[in-house]
Amino acid sequence: MASSLLVCFVGFQMTLGLSFEIKCKLAVLFVAQMVQIYLICYFSDLLINASASVSNAVYEMNWIEADMRFKKMLIIVAARAQRPVNLRATVFLDVSMQTMTMFLQMTYRFFCMIRTMYQ
Repeated sequence: MASSLLVCFVGFQMTLGLSFEIKCKLAVLFVAQMVQIYLICYFSDLLINASASVSNAVYEMNWIEADMRFKKMLIIVAARAQRPVNLRATVFLDVSMQTMTMFLQMTYRFFCMIRTMYQ
């Protein structure tokens, strides 16, 4: 939420009639904030995809010829891998590329609301 408001306010200030130097500083801040949020969402999405493929990797290995103790351990790993690992921003929100999409939509809505109120 705080990042969304920061991006929104920086974008709004860029649309005002400010000097070129200040607009450049705001553009750098805007891009840095967007890149920071994108990288968190991107690598979280990679983590989700990698953890989802663990159960398939366990099944596709040569477990038929293994001893019984190893097979039991594989069952535990496969059962645990049914629920993918993910980063959480809050209790309710998992971080992924869908979160980035929601973030951009919310930021644009705030921007439009502030711009409408300013005019």
